[in-house]
Amino acid sequence: MAKTAKNTKIVSLDGPPCPRCSGPTEIREHQRITEKELAKQFYYSRWYNCPNQDCITTTIMPDEFKVRNESKAQRLLEVVKTPTGDSAGSEVLCMPPDHSPSPPIKSDAVFVRTGFKASLCLECGQVDLISAGEDHKACTVCGCGAYSD
Repeated sequence: MAKTAKNTKIVSLDGPPCPRCSGPTEIREHQRITEKELAKQFYYSRWYNCPNQDCITTTIMPDEFKVRNESKAQRLLEVVKTPTGDSAGSEVLCMPPDHSPSPPIKSDAVFVRTGFKASLCLECGQVDLISAGEDHKACTVCGCGAYSD
């Protein structure tokens, strides 16, 4: 078995085929998200590793697993300070009211096998896996019809 980094765990040995050698890949992810990942402009929540030592491809990092960290400088241009209402006079950085809030997204990555697609509810953040040829249906949690591929 291949050597893994300290903060890496092998989730499954049944990843998609390697694009170069067509061999099976390992699915890997971080055991925990540390300050090291959060300090980067982006990191990958999950990736694939080709364990074939004869293959020159080692790591496969699809964009679907890329997590972007906005720089603090850019964030400060887009946020406003809002008092928390407690007696300590604390303030919280919040998006200005003219920006529409993002839908609540679950933090867990969703692995979608070949032949399926993820249907994401834009209202409540629920993710349903459906056949690739199947049409989207109403959300199984909130019942709305707002969805995204």
